[in-house]
Amino acid sequence: MTGRVHLTKDDLRPIEATLFELDRLNVSSFLFATGVHALRLQSPRGHIVVLPYQGQQIWDALFEGRRLTMKSFFSRADILPQPAGFVRRLPLPLRGAADGHPGPGG
Repeated sequence: MTGRVHLTKDDLRPIEATLFELDRLNVSSFLFATGVHALRLQSPRGHIVVLPYQGQQIWDALFEGRRLTMKSFFSRADILPQPAGFVRRLPLPLRGAADGHPGPGG
């Protein structure tokens, strides 16, 4: 069995709402108070919260009563001033020679 769910930002609402259900899997969407869009994938064993417009970042993961994410000072996701902030710490060149626009943080 295969399937696809096509989402846009307009499909995600401020109040958590179910987008997809299959047997014991439930996918819902919501917005944090900060305006960050989120998807929650939940099963009887736990859930995962993904930020689809923040680099597919996993915000939270809890399975069988155990949190699998790092501890954070932040209780909710916030919009980053620069997507994928970790990229600017990489020592590798991330652009081609013909690419003239400023890189991350520049």
